[in-house]
Amino acid sequence: MNGYNFTFSLIILGIIGGLIYAASVGSLAALATLAIVLTILLIAMGAGIALVAVKLMAEKEQKAFMDNAHENLTIMQALQTIQNQQNEQLLRQAKQLTGAMIPPVTAPAQALMIEDGIFEELDK
Repeated sequence: MNGYNFTFSLIILGIIGGLIYAASVGSLAALATLAIVLTILLIAMGAGIALVAVKLMAEKEQKAFMDNAHENLTIMQALQTIQNQQNEQLLRQAKQLTGAMIPPVTAPAQALMIEDGIFEELDK
């Protein structure tokens, strides 16, 4: 809270205090003004609480999405590793059955290419 907010808060509290005093003395105008000011204050507080709740919920949903995305990426990488192993085994079996008919493979290629840092923009 900076100096201006503190000063503004003191002024508002002073006005509300003055209105409460004037209303207790019997001023109907002060009572009506106090009711209007307090109504506006309560509505503003409710809106502020609602905005904070929406922000917290959005952050929670973003975190859940990120966790899910990272979990899915881990699962995809595990499946890729298994598929590569199966492909290598099938290639060995095919070579055993056919002999030299299949051209040699210098390095096994990945069946699924996943770029590094695919979810970096979501981590921000």
